[in-house]
Amino acid sequence: MKTIYLDDETPMKSLSIRVTELERFANCPYQYKYWVRNNEDKEALEYGKLVHNYLQAMTVNKERWKRLEDRLRKTGECLRTGELMEYWRLLNSKAILPEAEVLYVEKSMTVCFVINWYNVYLSGTSDLVWSNSLKWDYKTSKVERKQEDLQYKLQWKLYPYLDEIITGEKQLWLEFLVFTKHVTPRFQQLRAEYSYEDSHSLVKYLLDKLTTCYIQDFFPVKPAWTVSCNWCPIKETCDIYKNYKLSQSKPSWQQA
Repeated sequence: MKTIYLDDETPMKSLSIRVTELERFANCPYQYKYWVRNNEDKEALEYGKLVHNYLQAMTVNKERWKRLEDRLRKTGECLRTGELMEYWRLLNSKAILPEAEVLYVEKSMTVCFVINWYNVYLSGTSDLVWSNSLKWDYKTSKVERKQEDLQYKLQWKLYPYLDEIITGEKQLWLEFLVFTKHVTPRFQQLRAEYSYEDSHSLVKYLLDKLTTCYIQDFFPVKPAWTVSCNWCPIKETCDIYKNYKLSQSKPSWQQA
């Protein structure tokens, strides 16, 4: 395992965290702490995992389709077998599938960062790794995204960064978005672009904040964007959200 030293302190403790969890911490430390302890939003996680499994089955091993159909039907109206089959048809019709072999399904990557007396094991997973070095990651979304939206997703700054540390080469990453809430199924293909230096500085900054929170045993309520509080699982118990909701209920002239 690769180790990156962000300071000269001798590590005394260890901490394992996924990139998606670090992104939640960046959004709000308090929400991260609650999420880690309670593992909220299990339904959304199961839904996303189901979509991943089905798309991987269609891409890698078509015989697995039938085994997943019963699980798909149990999800109700939010996900239909025919809808995902339509995605597969679109993939083939647009020749999106690369002319390459699948080397790995859900390939894990982990790098150890030494900072603030901690060994922090930061990890992520690429859903599909092709023989032409292309990496795919499946996503579900209710709305259409733009290429510039990726600059706000920590995951697409750190996945290629971790991969470059491990392989020693800058790899080609591709985000594959799947939409399941439209009348007519459709998908997007967005390419992740990043700077190694910027990602390294970002990791150092966030891991310093994260380990400091653990050392002090204090995770403040500090959302990166107040509007994101609308989707927080603990928003009704948070004073920040209550004040934000109150301000939105006022006439525009009172919000000035």
